[in-house]
Amino acid sequence: MSSAVADWDALGAGATDGNASALRGGATADGNAPALRGGATADGNAPALRGGALEALLEAQRPPLLPELALWLIAPSVDLNARCAELASGDPPFWAFCWGSGQALARHVLDQPELVRGKHVLDFGAGSGVLALAAAKAGAARVTAVDWDPRARAITARNAALNALEVEVSHDIPEGYELILASDVLYDEGAARWLFAAVERGCDVLLADPHRHGAARPAVPPLACVAATAFPDVDYPICSAFLYRLTRSPHP
Repeated sequence: MSSAVADWDALGAGATDGNASALRGGATADGNAPALRGGATADGNAPALRGGALEALLEAQRPPLLPELALWLIAPSVDLNARCAELASGDPPFWAFCWGSGQALARHVLDQPELVRGKHVLDFGAGSGVLALAAAKAGAARVTAVDWDPRARAITARNAALNALEVEVSHDIPEGYELILASDVLYDEGAARWLFAAVERGCDVLLADPHRHGAARPAVPPLACVAATAFPDVDYPICSAFLYRLTRSPHP
């Protein structure tokens, strides 16, 4: 699931990437992973989560479908039932979970690296950045992870550092991308409109979607259905993801 994508409608296609920051391994100039920007305190700590530092709730973990990748995610010790309302208040930290659709599409990319090898890949609605990491690991020439939420961009950079991968993070849609990766974004009407419009402009899209109730769906049949759950699992009863390849239909 992506985070806070609704305002991307206003960005438009082909926006410049002037805000993108090339992060070699996601590290800052001194080699340290950046703090959670966009709400970080003056001393660089993550913003408080109603009396507790959100940073303290994170732990480096390997999602079930992606043993070759590590991500900073909500720790297993966190009682999600007890803290559900707290986590869901304000801007929920979608980026602190590895959603089933993201795992499924990242696995697909890692198993078929020719899909991204040598390309400029856009991770649209990056969240934790798992798709960006998979693309970088699979041999993409350049990877840009885009998310409206500055905390998602920051955690993507940290996850890139954790895996020693090179990923750019940006608020804006870059120019020149050759492939869009997106997972679990269709529940957001603005994101769905942007993505389907990109397909109509001729963009090549690999999409994973859990078929949430009331969300838009592609008009083409899926390539596959993959058993996948969120990690940690806060998304019951959703336990599968549908993989799609979206390309513009030829006009008569």
